[in-house]
Amino acid sequence: AEEKTELEQMIAEGQEFIQKLRSMNDLIPGEVISSKLYQLEDLLKEIFQRIQKVPTQMNRMHKVMNYYLPTTLKLVEAYHEWKKSKRDYRKLLEVRI
Repeated sequence: AEEKTELEQMIAEGQEFIQKLRSMNDLIPGEVISSKLYQLEDLLKEIFQRIQKVPTQMNRMHKVMNYYLPTTLKLVEAYHEWKKSKRDYRKLLEVRI
């Protein structure tokens, strides 16, 4: 198997992040945050397309790849869990009443 270049690896990781973000976003329907996440997804797609066209800009992406993208995903996952637990708590209260 041919080893991926650093650029190909970065693009692949970016695509994977975008897919994870979309999956999490699909679990947060009809909310303002969902709209913002779609905007973020579009922006990230544009950034990765730009890096493919201008690989010299790749060095500017390391902090984004290593810090901002994982942190964003963790925050979205935490938000989803919080909303889910909030719904579950409301259902529990309804059952008890």
